[in-house]
Amino acid sequence: MSLSDQRGPFAVSRERDIVMTTRDGKRLLADIYRPTGIESAPVLLRRTPYGNRNNDLAETFTEADFYASHGYLTVVQNTRGRFGSEGVWYPFVYEANDGFDAIEVCTGYMLDGKEIDHLPAGEGAQARVVPVYETIEGWKEPTANARSWADLPAQAIKYVRRVEELVGCPIALLSTSPEREDTILVQNPFEA
Repeated sequence: MSLSDQRGPFAVSRERDIVMTTRDGKRLLADIYRPTGIESAPVLLRRTPYGNRNNDLAETFTEADFYASHGYLTVVQNTRGRFGSEGVWYPFVYEANDGFDAIEVCTGYMLDGKEIDHLPAGEGAQARVVPVYETIEGWKEPTANARSWADLPAQAIKYVRRVEELVGCPIALLSTSPEREDTILVQNPFEA
C-alpha cells in the first residue's frame, strides 16, 4: 500500500523555502506542510543534508504530506551549508546546536472541551483534538558526544527527567549522537 492510499482526513498546504535564523545568524531553509483547519498541531521536524525536496519528501504525496494529512505540522529543513541553507556543512556537528531555546512537549489533548491524556483512537475524535503543551526551558550547549550525565547541560537532564515523569517510565539509555559510544546508560534496564 502506498502512502497516497493512506491519506489522512486533513488537506495539506505547503510553504516552500521558509527561512529560520539560528542564534548565530545562519539562515536555514525549510518546507512546511500544514494540516488545514487546525489551529494548533504537534510538530515533526526532519533535518536533512539531502535537500528538503530531493529525496523521499519530493513533490508528490509522500512522507511529509502523509503526516500533515494526519494532523501533524511537518517541517523538512535543510542542514547548514546544504541546498540553500547558509553556513558550513559538517555532518553531525552543527545540527546539535541549532535549537532548544525552549521545547514544547505535548502533555495531553482537549477534546470537546475536556482535557484527556491520550490521543483518541477514532479518526473523527482525532480531527477535533487540540494539543496541550508544556514549555520546558531548553539549552544552548551541545549534547553531541556526551557519554555521562556530567557531560550534559543541566536543562537537558531536567528535560529527560520531565519526560520520565510524563510517560511514567524511567529512561534507561540516552543516545547523544549516531555513534554507538555516545550512549549514556542512565540505569541498567536488566536490573530491578
